[in-house]
Amino acid sequence: MVLTVSLPSRTSLQSLLDLLPVGRTTGQVGQLVPLMAIAAIFGLALSATAVVVAQRVLGTGGAVAACALLVGNIVSLQMLALGAFHALASLLKRCVRLPHQYAVAGGAAVVMASALLAFSRDVLEFRYGQEAWSPWDLLLPRLTARILAGEGLAVVGIGVWWIAAAIVFVAGSRMHRQEQAPAGIRLLTRTTPPSGEFAAGAWFEALIAIRTPQFIVTCLASLPLVLAVRGMSAVELIAPAAEKLAAGLPAVPFALGMYAVGRTMRFRWLGAIIQGRWSWWIGPQVAAYALVGVGLAIPIYAAELALGMIAIGDTPGVVARMALIFAVALLAGALIPYSEDQGLSVTAAGFLAAIAVMLSSLLTSWVASATNSLTAAAAEVLLAGLFLLLYAAAASSQENNVARYV
Repeated sequence: MVLTVSLPSRTSLQSLLDLLPVGRTTGQVGQLVPLMAIAAIFGLALSATAVVVAQRVLGTGGAVAACALLVGNIVSLQMLALGAFHALASLLKRCVRLPHQYAVAGGAAVVMASALLAFSRDVLEFRYGQEAWSPWDLLLPRLTARILAGEGLAVVGIGVWWIAAAIVFVAGSRMHRQEQAPAGIRLLTRTTPPSGEFAAGAWFEALIAIRTPQFIVTCLASLPLVLAVRGMSAVELIAPAAEKLAAGLPAVPFALGMYAVGRTMRFRWLGAIIQGRWSWWIGPQVAAYALVGVGLAIPIYAAELALGMIAIGDTPGVVARMALIFAVALLAGALIPYSEDQGLSVTAAGFLAAIAVMLSSLLTSWVASATNSLTAAAAEVLLAGLFLLLYAAAASSQENNVARYV
């Protein structure tokens, strides 16, 4: 869903297909297949542990069946989510007359929240062997478990899910229509730039960051994420993981830094003319996205404190994690700048950021086990400073390429 939201409203390929005898549904489905393939690879990688468990519990034959069901379920859920998203976004634009960006952000938020509420029930409650039947037994994960347990009738339910997902996907693709010039998000329209070159540059960067569907989706998803992690903490089996997630939730808004460099690349010549140097934007960009991230992180942190998910003593670690995610996101966005014409750019940047965060987390975990949590937080801050220096170097190296946008 995040990859779909990042796609441009209209592509050059769609403009070419409009001149050819290719149906709208066929063209739309064909353009979504590569996106679904990349998302499926990520999903399979994240589900690798489930395959290992199935092999240990069910044996080789059961593991093969589990892998086949896993692939089919991932593809069907992707089709269901994409179809529902396109249908809902189209209805919001046509019936409610919402601008394109608002409709996309609202549709994505509704689909993600619905999926979270539907499929997190088993994780949060973790009930096994419940005798009384309930409508929740018709969910895809439970039907898959029944098939692996030897209940052949559940195959019918899986088939219904897969066929329904294909129908919703095709119907949503038929409703979706790529637009040539979508209306932008009009927030803070009465604001004026402050005096001073640095402050005006930071205002410009912050305004562009706020007027994006990614910012709207992050705002709408913040509270559901906090409540979901709060529910996970009540389950004894996954309570340790929920504690780690709670400490990292305030850092989620800082991932918007991946869009920073590419978002304003074609407008930098304006500041270069005024200030006489191409690197004028680096400092204001860091300040702007730090301010935007803090503005979203404070309500998340306050909600977690109110719900008892974290304590005041955890503040140094939370702040250090926010700094690390912020610096890594900026660096990844500088190495692979976001492009509205190439939606997969943010996918590549996100993959690079995930690797950097994972390696940094392993290092800080080792430091925490060898010393204490404050030393680990200081190590995260030092790593964040290193990544910021690398970001500045990568951003400065782009000065030779920005002249093409003049």
